[in-house]
Amino acid sequence: TNTTTPGTDTMGVSTSIDTTQVQSSPGFTIVAAGPATQLVVNGGGGQTSAIGTPFPKHLGATVEDAAGNPVLVAGTMVTFTAPATGSSGTFNTGGTNVTTVATNSSGTATASLLTPNAPASSPGTFSVVATSPPPPPGTLTPATFLETSTGATVTVPGQPTSVSATAGNASATVNWAPPANTGGTPILNFTVTSSPPGGTTAPLGPSATSAVVTGLTNGTAYTFTVIAHNAQGPSIASVPSNSVTPTAPTPPPPPPPPSGNGSLPSPVTGMAALPNGTGYWLTDAQGGVSAHGNAVNYGSMAGHVLNAPVNHIVATPDGKGYWLVAADGGTFTFGNAGFFGSTGNKVLNAPVVDIAPTQSGKGYWLVASDGGIFSFGDAQFHGSMGGQPLNKPVVGMSAGPNGGYWLVATDGGIFSFGEPFYGSTGNIVLNQPVNGMTVTASGHGYWFVASDGGIFSFGDAQFHGSMGGKTLNAPIVGMAASLPTGGYWLVASDGGIFAFSAPFLGAD
Repeated sequence: TNTTTPGTDTMGVSTSIDTTQVQSSPGFTIVAAGPATQLVVNGGGGQTSAIGTPFPKHLGATVEDAAGNPVLVAGTMVTFTAPATGSSGTFNTGGTNVTTVATNSSGTATASLLTPNAPASSPGTFSVVATSPPPPPGTLTPATFLETSTGATVTVPGQPTSVSATAGNASATVNWAPPANTGGTPILNFTVTSSPPGGTTAPLGPSATSAVVTGLTNGTAYTFTVIAHNAQGPSIASVPSNSVTPTAPTPPPPPPPPSGNGSLPSPVTGMAALPNGTGYWLTDAQGGVSAHGNAVNYGSMAGHVLNAPVNHIVATPDGKGYWLVAADGGTFTFGNAGFFGSTGNKVLNAPVVDIAPTQSGKGYWLVASDGGIFSFGDAQFHGSMGGQPLNKPVVGMSAGPNGGYWLVATDGGIFSFGEPFYGSTGNIVLNQPVNGMTVTASGHGYWFVASDGGIFSFGDAQFHGSMGGKTLNAPIVGMAASLPTGGYWLVASDGGIFAFSAPFLGAD
């Protein structure tokens, strides 16, 4: 192996005596004649041998780099000087393999390779490899080369230093300092290796000093080494980093369990739920509002003088507001609930008992206990029971998907206007009166609830349980549907909540 930099290197070459060799003139010329493994050689006395044709007079030598590739430095003139005075030849290496003859009539030669035009970045290790065209049997024997060099040494880089690691989630961040000794040629890239194996990282650029190694196993301890690469090959691996153990991030603590704020001093009269089922509101006769779960308290009528008690609350379609309604039909809006009118300044034949918004949230209906209907905003009037004889008073209403509504009486009688009739308990004797209703997510069914907590389901409403037959501290006064789960909540006048296939989010 020989190294070269711009300048002159000298090598001593010894070959076996070619027994068929003849005396040639003092010099000979090497001619590069294209990319071939055996180039045309013009020997002593003007004799030539074509590519691939044996030339028995001399052995040849090919100059190769450290990877075994021919030295090809485009535009560089390489000069071969024979030992005899005045004998020399030249050839250009651009795009061709380089072949030189390494013998003369005495069987030895000393040659100089001159690379006057090579750039400073071109130093590299090369080898001189003996070749011999196929001669007549027994005429040539292998050559032995003894080489010396006066050129600069080019080696692999030194070790990267100061390698450290920081654990991540199934990963680690590795940092290092580049080697002070680059081996006389630029660093090409760095690679990082984990121990035990398993981490992966792509080769990193020559200026990199850190890398994130992924694909590690949480709970396993790892160390890391870094290797630098230049044109001569890889460095020795660095000293291993500190040991780190990747771990999954600690999950955030669960939110505290929801609980009621217990802020309603008077009997609870109704409840409304968020459309996504993650919260609900309760209201009392004085218009106070208590929010639970993710429900936001947008305000209330607590502390205000009311002409009549509040008896129901209903949410806007997006859950960002709500309406309260009082027995005189006074309507109070909070959050994004719009005010579209009320009967608060009218003389009514019977008290208002419920409110139901339209699907757009831009209107609502009020219903009185005699079945009278009052429409506001974009709520359309489809009929009422006002002025008609009822077996029992109306206590609640719900809007349907077709722009109509249902009314429910205390005996479970259902009156449908603009919506299908799915059934009722109007012809059944109930243990306790019905006092509220709600519809399913599809609008193709409904539940109503009695004051003892008995549940009655119709259409696509599924029965998930009830408080019927159980001892209660206070009567049930309303219910709300959990639309995502298909379940429901019941609320008692003391603020107690009973959840069926719905999350319990606190009580008053």
